[in-house]
Amino acid sequence: MPKWPEAEEFQSGDHMPKWPEAEESPGLSSPKTSQETSPKQGGQPGGAAPLSGSLPQGPLVRLAGWQADSAVDGPGLRFVVFAQGCPHRCPGCHNPETHLPVGGKVLSVDQIFDLYQQSPGQEGITLSGGEPFAQAGPLALLATQVKAAGGDIICYTGYLYEQLQTLAQTQADIDQLLQTIDLLIDGPFILAQRTLTLPFRGSSNQRIIPLTPTGQQLAAEIGRCRDRF
Repeated sequence: MPKWPEAEEFQSGDHMPKWPEAEESPGLSSPKTSQETSPKQGGQPGGAAPLSGSLPQGPLVRLAGWQADSAVDGPGLRFVVFAQGCPHRCPGCHNPETHLPVGGKVLSVDQIFDLYQQSPGQEGITLSGGEPFAQAGPLALLATQVKAAGGDIICYTGYLYEQLQTLAQTQADIDQLLQTIDLLIDGPFILAQRTLTLPFRGSSNQRIIPLTPTGQQLAAEIGRCRDRF
């Protein structure tokens, strides 16, 4: 089993773990929604069309699960992709089964995009996890396809935006994913700062950061959502 580097190695945010080679693994976990406090469970492939039994082709992503029609991972109905693997391993994490960089299910970018297209009425896609930036390259390709089809991109990360900006200076895949994101929700989940009142965030340290004009519109929608919490 590939060894995930110790969480302490990532505190400085000056490098990114090497992702083990993607290959089929048994068992599909069922992570909960990105908002740590939400009671709704996501990640089940539930109503999605069955995938072909053939091996996936092209760029691959290791997923813990996916969820269509989520209303708790950003404004509107959203298709949520839960990446498998996370170096942060936050105490109290709602999705501890996503921490190891093995397990879950390996799908190609095209297969995930097909699942998105088979789910009508989605405003866009939310990248969650796990840590999406641990698989930045293929997820950037997925986000590009979704945006070309008219969807928007929200991404959760345990890194701070400033850490990602530093990483992007030397790692092209990090920069590519950042360039596709409309709205970033950054920061680790901190149990002592857990909140039930901030929309789409699990702890009060997490920030909503618009990266595009579309992201600014999404942030404004989230601000209006706060009145309902």
